Amino acid sequence: MRFNNIFYLNYLFIFIVILLTGVGIAALYSAADGSFYPWSIRHLYRFCFFFICMILIALIDIKLIFKYAYLFFILLLLLLLSVEIIGTFGKGAERWIRIFGVSIQPSELIKVGIIIALAKHYHLIKYDNIGHLRHLLIPFFIIFTPFFFNTFYFFTK
Repeated sequence: MRFNNIFYLNYLFIFIVILLTGVGIAALYSAADGSFYPWSIRHLYRFCFFFICMILIALIDIKLIFKYAYLFFILLLLLLLSVEIIGTFGKGAERWIRIFGVSIQPSELIKVGIIIALAKHYHLIKYDNIGHLRHLLIPFFIIFTPFFFNTFYFFTK
């Protein structure tokens, strides 16, 4: 994590996110008849937590993300497979797992992993070689492995 990257953040984007959150809090405040409880205050707490997470992720060196892209993808695949073992039913689907008291849906996380793994793969090959069959096998594996895991899980239940 490099803290000198804080000067290169997109402050217009950050301002718009804060502004939209303020509008959301005001709408929830109005919906609760002028009370911050129960919705506005929870919205504010979640925003503060995830805003800090957003800033910390933005400060991560992109070379570190590039270096561990495939490892990150494999870990997310294992997390997706763990749904079969420790999956819980929630919000109409049995695709949630609880980790340290937090319920997450690995199928949502794997989408980010697919993007990062594909970005690394296409960054490493030359432009002229992108269409060759041998360079299409790895993207096929990256895209369809999570699909097969989800489909297999769906048909076994």
